[in-house]
Amino acid sequence: MSNALPPFSAKLLSSRPLGGGMRELCLEVPDEFCRASRPGMFVHLKVPDAPQHLLRRPISIMDLEPEDNLLVLGVQPKGEGTRLICSLREGGCIEMLGPLGNGFSLNDAKTVWAIGGGVGVAPMLYACREFSKSARVTASLGFRTRDMIFSERDFHESAFRLVIATDDGTAGFHGNALAALSSHPLPDLIIACGPTPMLKAVQEFALGHNLHCQLSLEQRMGCGYGACLTCSCRTMSRDGEEHYARVCADGPVFDAGKVVL
Repeated sequence: MSNALPPFSAKLLSSRPLGGGMRELCLEVPDEFCRASRPGMFVHLKVPDAPQHLLRRPISIMDLEPEDNLLVLGVQPKGEGTRLICSLREGGCIEMLGPLGNGFSLNDAKTVWAIGGGVGVAPMLYACREFSKSARVTASLGFRTRDMIFSERDFHESAFRLVIATDDGTAGFHGNALAALSSHPLPDLIIACGPTPMLKAVQEFALGHNLHCQLSLEQRMGCGYGACLTCSCRTMSRDGEEHYARVCADGPVFDAGKVVL
């Protein structure tokens, strides 16, 4: 939690529907938050007007506009907590912790594949915007069907190349986001966020081609900063020993060669 500010209240400036049932929330955040944020990090939101049993909700940073102190979140109102978050009215405030976790690292990569699936597409936007400043980024985004696609225009503006894939073939490539890149030259780096089967396929591909790869895991969380161990995942050390890591504090981004899916 070294990058996180003390809990603070963020004002909701705008709220609008995206495709696929997602909702875009734009919030005003302090300068310190913008300086500490990196692609792949997340915030932990206190659910407004929540019953006592509802925990905070972890939401990836979808985009950040530091010049306007603007944080953009993509939220899918799937359960009670996220529905209450999405029902917040413009001008209202929400308490948050953040930025939390460890994000993606570009290092010296000059070509990047940014692969997102479902809700995991959201954090790829911030990564594309930041990494495109010094690398050529191809964004490959996978959705179940055309109606689930969101933020396509933003990705067009942020990435060097955009590839859309749908499971049913109603838009773009007919298949998954990894298969959609089969004819593209291999990159220096792959970053990915999405459901576990997708991450596992990306992991196997990257390791099989000896490519540097970072995976952002989706996991249920309790505290958000490593104290409760609710979000533990299996990792592998260099000597082949299995250990448990905390997705919130040690991740959510892990090296593909170290995490066990």
